[in-house]
Amino acid sequence: MKFFRSRKEIIGFDDRWLILFGIPLVSLLVNTLLFGHLLKERAYDIFGGCFPISVYFTSIYWIVFRELYYYMVRKYPVNKDFRKRQAITIGLVFVGYYVIDFLGGLFLYLVLNFSLEDGLEPNPVLKFITSTLFSLLIMTIYESFYLSMQLSKSLVEKEKLFKENISSTTRRVAQSDQPAFSV
Repeated sequence: MKFFRSRKEIIGFDDRWLILFGIPLVSLLVNTLLFGHLLKERAYDIFGGCFPISVYFTSIYWIVFRELYYYMVRKYPVNKDFRKRQAITIGLVFVGYYVIDFLGGLFLYLVLNFSLEDGLEPNPVLKFITSTLFSLLIMTIYESFYLSMQLSKSLVEKEKLFKENISSTTRRVAQSDQPAFSV
């Protein structure tokens, strides 16, 4: 699938393992934050029933924001665009949350005929905070790997230039030791 192909050439690591383990883990954390009260009430079946919905939304957020991040890195790849890339990405996460929440909920309701029972709807503020914070955390992980790769490339380039400078200096010194003309 196109969505799950490696983006190692862009950010410097194969993120498929991160996706494979990250989505279930984040889904469990979000599900617990939003529906943890059900565990306290021993409503394990309802809590477990909410988990697939959490996986559904976490997967959508992750894939959409991942692709958005790759687009931003391609559009603003250099370090001077770092702040611009971050500001736009953060803005897109906030806007994207509402779009994904609305369209994802609409799909669940209209296509899959799914809706939560009365009284189970999570607090909208908590849902917004949880979803955006986890999305921003994931984007931060991607940004960290990308910046690490850029730093590594920069250090390799610096070392290469240093060696070229030493070599050039050595050649100039060797040439200056030879007489300009001989008798």
